[in-house]
Amino acid sequence: CLVVDDSCVGLDSDGVQLELPQESADALPHLTTQNGEAPTSETMETMLVVLAALDSGTRSSVASIEVDENLQATLTLSGGATVLWGDTEDSDLKATVLKALMTQNAQYYDVSAPTAPVTR
Repeated sequence: CLVVDDSCVGLDSDGVQLELPQESADALPHLTTQNGEAPTSETMETMLVVLAALDSGTRSSVASIEVDENLQATLTLSGGATVLWGDTEDSDLKATVLKALMTQNAQYYDVSAPTAPVTR
């Protein structure tokens, strides 16, 4: 869901607003911008590309996605771990690498360079 004025608005994969009960929208990953302003179309596209690249199991563990002014995405997982995703380039590879890395117990996953990932 897109966080707008402290509430969540459900979106489909094309960014179209959905009429959902608030409790259903709140259960979706929260999409935010780094500066808290309304997202641009580029920011929304970044968020949707990242979510679309993830398999359903990984996607269900995403609590929030934040995109900064340089269109760099950072995910927070429901367990509190952080994922530095970076831009949307190689998103399918990043998703595959992240799924493999999540078998390790870490609080930080960096897949921004998917051929040289980092965990801590």
